[in-house]
Amino acid sequence: MRVTTLSSLLAKMEQQGHLCREPNPADGRSRLLSLTAAGRRATEDCFPAFGAAIEAFRRHLIADESQMLRHLEGVSQALIGATHELAGRAAERTG
Repeated sequence: MRVTTLSSLLAKMEQQGHLCREPNPADGRSRLLSLTAAGRRATEDCFPAFGAAIEAFRRHLIADESQMLRHLEGVSQALIGATHELAGRAAERTG
């Protein structure tokens, strides 16, 4: 996603009251983003439709694809874990 596209999307979310942007006290060049209560509700409201879409997708997978999807989900979780680990190390160095 282009930076300008992301910036426009974030501005729209902020205007709708779904997102809060605050200066990053550790780095004045960046902003910290958080969902507002309205943003969390809007996100949670999407869960049933998203879950239904995922289930419909899975019904169309053949057995090998289903196994591959489980493997990719595991890879995704490993990437998330590594990202959190590295972010923690970076915070320890700067904190």
